[in-house]
Amino acid sequence: MCVFCNGLWEDNRPFKHHSGRAVCFGEMVAVAMGVWSAMRGWVGVVCMAVLTACASVPEENLQAYDWELVAAHDRAGAVLTADEVPGQVPARLQFVGQHMVVLHLCNRVSARYERTGRHLRVALPMATKRACAPPALMAWEQQVLRQMPQWQSYEWLATGPSGMPHLVLHSSDGSRWEWRAVIKMQPGWDDVQEPRVP
Repeated sequence: MCVFCNGLWEDNRPFKHHSGRAVCFGEMVAVAMGVWSAMRGWVGVVCMAVLTACASVPEENLQAYDWELVAAHDRAGAVLTADEVPGQVPARLQFVGQHMVVLHLCNRVSARYERTGRHLRVALPMATKRACAPPALMAWEQQVLRQMPQWQSYEWLATGPSGMPHLVLHSSDGSRWEWRAVIKMQPGWDDVQEPRVP
């Protein structure tokens, strides 16, 4: 096309010069339309790839993991886990059916919950009746019991620092409880109904 156009434009005759420009413009429009058609095809392919990738993102399945407590902070950023007994295994949260269960406290704690999107509604928790010797462990358990009904929403971090998903529970009092995904304990809570006294 360029050779043809240049040949006509180098011709000094006005009519052919004008005609050459017209022919060249027409061919350029045709080429541009062809390029646009090809690009539209590639755009479609890219869009389909993006949609496929989005569809493959794992669902935020709270029951797919157990959740180990990483940290808890109040509205001002102060650490709430200070009452946790040094050397104590971190609290572990499970979602089993319509219950959330907290393990590795003094007692096994359970509460019914409802989930709508990322909003939670947690009932008053129940616990087994065992007494534990370290007063700090009992105090820590009471703090968890007070917080559970205040957990009202959550944030799902697809990949936390550990490479596993992290779950952040937000309380109505402004506190923030962060948990990291760990392999589920087996057996689980076994169709939670009432807390079992050991």
